Amino acid sequence: LSLGLFLIVIQGVLAAIRFRSLLKVKVTQEISLLQILRINWIGYFFSSFLPGAVTGDLVKLIYIRDIAPGTSKSFLFTTALIDRVFGLVGLLAVTGVSSLLYYQQVLELSPKMKGIIFFNLLLFAGSVIFVLILFLPKKSKQLISQFIGKIPKIGIKIQKLIEQFWSVGNSPKTVLTTLALSILIQFSTIFVFWVLTAPFYSHDLSLPYILTLVPIGLITIAIPISPAGLGVGHAVFANLFELVHISNGASLFNLYFLCAVFINLLGIFAYLSSGKK
Repeated sequence: LSLGLFLIVIQGVLAAIRFRSLLKVKVTQEISLLQILRINWIGYFFSSFLPGAVTGDLVKLIYIRDIAPGTSKSFLFTTALIDRVFGLVGLLAVTGVSSLLYYQQVLELSPKMKGIIFFNLLLFAGSVIFVLILFLPKKSKQLISQFIGKIPKIGIKIQKLIEQFWSVGNSPKTVLTTLALSILIQFSTIFVFWVLTAPFYSHDLSLPYILTLVPIGLITIAIPISPAGLGVGHAVFANLFELVHISNGASLFNLYFLCAVFINLLGIFAYLSSGKK
């Protein structure tokens, strides 16, 4: 339990480093890691009450505007989106590599896992394509941007969004740093889930199987349906663990959920001390 809670805190620190590196692409003001860490924790606090695991990002953008007032709203919104996208890419990288390495072992445990593995690999391939698109030649980017801009009504908005993504791609160091941090954070998240729940499995289930199962559940709780994935995550994890003959998947997720929310709620101290309503 102590190890799990400690690693969840460390994940928050790594996420702050990742978000700060993305902001530095265009933000000229000096923003300290402590400031970003504080703002991120406020976002985590509100994510515990707002639908989905990502909606707290919208709250923290309000605080970013206070310390970087000259920064455009569109860039801040896009940066938060990019931060989440890279987080997802990191998650897909972990589960994609794991699915390739442990394909046979996972199938031996449960043939029903074949569909999950195929889905994981499909998403992993999509994430690789996304990263490669960031490094397209300048002329190719301009052609794509011009084509998208011609789409009626929404073309210009999508064009601006894509150009913000490509502005990050213009800094290979930022992309590689962000990807490395994302992979480390997501592996840590899955490891924490395993550390907290492994003592309560009805039979031994090693980490490779968890690396295949858990990412699917983590993706679903990010969808803005309920606060912090409450209820949705419980149902999804119950079904996922049934595939490997473990019947208490909802209770296993509940243990991880309570630990994560406990750390998130510590953000109330950052929120109250900010003096912002």
